Amino acid sequence: MLYITDVHLGRGKAGQSLKRLKATIDEINGMDPLPALCWMGGDISLQNRAGHQYVELMSQLKCPVRNAVGNHEMLVDQSNPRGEFKQLFGPTYYSFDVGSVHYVTLDGCRVNRKLSGYKNVEGLISPREFHWLGEDLRHVSDGMVTVVAIHIPLVSDYPQRRGTTAKQASYWVIQNAEEVVELLSRHDVPLVLQGHLHENQRTRHKGIEFVESISVCGTWWKSAEGKREVGVSGEPRGYRILDVDGGRITHRYQSSAESKVDAIGEIVGRPKRLAAGKVSTLQVNIFDATTRAKVFARIDDRSLQPLKPSGSSVYFADLEPAHDS
Repeated sequence: MLYITDVHLGRGKAGQSLKRLKATIDEINGMDPLPALCWMGGDISLQNRAGHQYVELMSQLKCPVRNAVGNHEMLVDQSNPRGEFKQLFGPTYYSFDVGSVHYVTLDGCRVNRKLSGYKNVEGLISPREFHWLGEDLRHVSDGMVTVVAIHIPLVSDYPQRRGTTAKQASYWVIQNAEEVVELLSRHDVPLVLQGHLHENQRTRHKGIEFVESISVCGTWWKSAEGKREVGVSGEPRGYRILDVDGGRITHRYQSSAESKVDAIGEIVGRPKRLAAGKVSTLQVNIFDATTRAKVFARIDDRSLQPLKPSGSSVYFADLEPAHDS
C-alpha cells in the first residue's frame, strides 16, 4: 500500500505541480507488483480549485485510490466547507478493509472563521466523529490489524520545535488528541499515518507508532524546473510504502521522481575540502529516522563518534528538524 499526502496542486510553480505529480504517478504505475491501494492523506488542495485536475491525474493510477480530507479542502468561504470534498470523494471519515488490514480515515478538521490563512482550520475530532470511531473499532473482525490515517497529526513535537506549544498551535495538531490516542491504544492500533507538516517524523506513544509522512509536493512546489523538491526539513519529496504480511506491517519512505535518491540521508552543505587545523561543523540529515535513532560518524579510519541532534534550523524558518545530527 502507498501513503501519499499533501499534494497541493496549483501551489508554488503551478505548472510544475501538475508535471511532477504526473511523474510520481508514472513511477507508481511502474512498480512491480503494483500496490493494492493508494491512500491520499489530505491537502489536494480544493482551496486552489484544483479538485478536478487532481481527479483527472489520479485516475491514471493503476490501483484504487482512497482520499482523506485536509485543512486545505475546507472551503471556509462556503456555508458547507466540506461540500466539494464530499461531492468528489464521499465522506470525510470512513473505514474499509483490504486483505488483512482495516483502514480508518479520519477527518479532524474544525473551521474557525475568526482566524485567517491556514490557521482558520484547527485540529479537532468532533464528538460525533469520536463516537463513530469507537463503534468502528469495536466491530473490527478478529485477526484484522488496523491502520489509521489523519491529516492534522495526533502526535508530533513540531510545535515545540517551532518554539510554541500544541495548545497554542491548534492549527498544527489535534487538540483532543489524548482521548483519541487512548481509544486507539485500547483497540491495539499499531500505526497512525499523518501529514500536514511536510516532513518525516516517526515516534511512539502509548504503544502506537505515529508517522508524519513527507509531502509529495515538498515545500509547496517552490523549486525551479530541474531542481530537487524537498520538504520543510530537507528530505526529498516522496511517499510511504507499507508492506503487509498477515498481521505484520512495515513501512519505508521513498523519495520520488526528480527528487529520487538512493541514500538514506546526506551531509548538508558539505564542503569540498575541510580546512586544516580548524574546527568544521558537518550536519547530517537522516531522512526517515525515528526519535530513538542513534547516528554515528567517523573521518577516514578514525573511531566512530556519536552525533547529537543538531538543533539547527537551516531548512525552513525556525523549524528544528526532527531527524538531523
